[in-house]
Parts: sequence; C-alpha cells; structure tokens
Amino acid sequence: MRPGAGRERAPAAGQAYIVGLTLLAAGALLVALAGGAAPGMRQKVLAAVFGAIGIIAWVYPLQFSFKTRLNFDACVFFAAILLLEPALAIGLIGAGTALAHLILREDGVQALFNSAQAMAQAAAGSLVLGLGGWTNDPPRWTTRRWSAWPSSPGWRCCW
Repeated sequence: MRPGAGRERAPAAGQAYIVGLTLLAAGALLVALAGGAAPGMRQKVLAAVFGAIGIIAWVYPLQFSFKTRLNFDACVFFAAILLLEPALAIGLIGAGTALAHLILREDGVQALFNSAQAMAQAAAGSLVLGLGGWTNDPPRWTTRRWSAWPSSPGWRCCW
C-alpha cells in the first residue's frame, strides 16, 4: 500500500493554506534571488555539505523515547541561514526537505507543506538577520575587533 493511501483529502481551508504558504515561500525565494549576489565556490560547497547533513538529519531522527523522535534538521538549517546567501539557504532548505520526504516516500502534500514551511522560516530568519546588519562573509581576523583574541592567555597556552 502506498503512503497516504486511504487518507481523506484536506478541507478546502487547509488546501488554501498550503497553496498560500507555497506561494509565499516561492515569492520569498524569487525576491531573494533578485536581490542577492551570485554564490561563490565556498558558498556552493557549504550548501552541498549542509544539504547532505540536513537530509541525513531528517531521514534518521534520534529515537528519544516511545513515539518521541528528535529531528536535528533545524540545527543544520540554522547554520545554513547564518553562513549562506539568503537565496541559496532558502532554496537549499526547501530542496533538502522535499528530497528527504521523497527518500522516506511520504505523502506529496505533506512534503510540499513541510518544504514550503521550512522555506518560509528560512526567509523570515534571513530577513531578520539582514535587517540586523548580519553579513555571511567570513570573519576577517585582521580587524581590530579580533586583534586582542590571539594575545589572550588561553590562546598563548595552546599556541
């Protein structure tokens, strides 16, 4: 029996919500694509790594207790939002979630909803970080802000 067989269709309000959320996520991705810079090689490698780890985290949750599983995909997605360009992070999170659902052979509507929800969360997180002045550029260790760190006693013990 295929997954989702025998299930009832979602009510019209639920279907409208899923369509609206999907359109919101697609719109956020298009806005991020229009306003973002082209990702460099570092960004592409990080995206591939985060995508693979995110899928593994989704497919293999930690069995905590009876009927209680912990998914660590949010940790991977949070790191992706911090380190990648917003468009790349939003697309990666949506594609990773959809691919994990495909691997698990789950219902297509559930996969669409979860992917759109994850993309909307990534868009909101990227927006908040962007409004706060966050950049995902690698830190420059030569700036004055970091110059005191190598001279700290803990650093000198390990150096």
